[in-house]
Amino acid sequence: MFFCKELNSIVISVLFPIVGYAQSAIVAGGGDVFTGAGSASCTIGQVDYLSVSSTQSGVVSAGMQQAFVKVKEETPTGDWIVKQVRMSVFPNPTQDRCQLTVENCSGRFQYVITDLVGKTYATGEASNGTWIPFENFMYGTYLLKITQDKDIVVTFKIIKE
Repeated sequence: MFFCKELNSIVISVLFPIVGYAQSAIVAGGGDVFTGAGSASCTIGQVDYLSVSSTQSGVVSAGMQQAFVKVKEETPTGDWIVKQVRMSVFPNPTQDRCQLTVENCSGRFQYVITDLVGKTYATGEASNGTWIPFENFMYGTYLLKITQDKDIVVTFKIIKE
């Protein structure tokens, strides 16, 4: 009797395999955010790009790295204020270059591109709309560090295809 149940289980599993499907992607990182209004998940290094907007809920973008960071900005009176802005880098992965977007800030920044070990490949000045070159780099993962006054503002993982 036990042998028959075991044989039946084997036959059923061979004839009717249970197959499960899930979303899959090779990404550099990610995380989840939970609030009383809902939750959101993010991935870093996502291949596709999609943006969905709503007049009531705002905009949700997938496929680009984005971060809310604190930066210093000079006012017309010469004072310095600290404000929170959104920085994003697109496209990622890239074949030749990425564009830095800084919303609601006219500040100047510096960038440093390193590999995961820390070897520096490029440095330069950046502001909103700056194209950062990756065309002469080998395929792989790089760190794009955005700094202001020698303080790291944000670090993005960039995948070079």
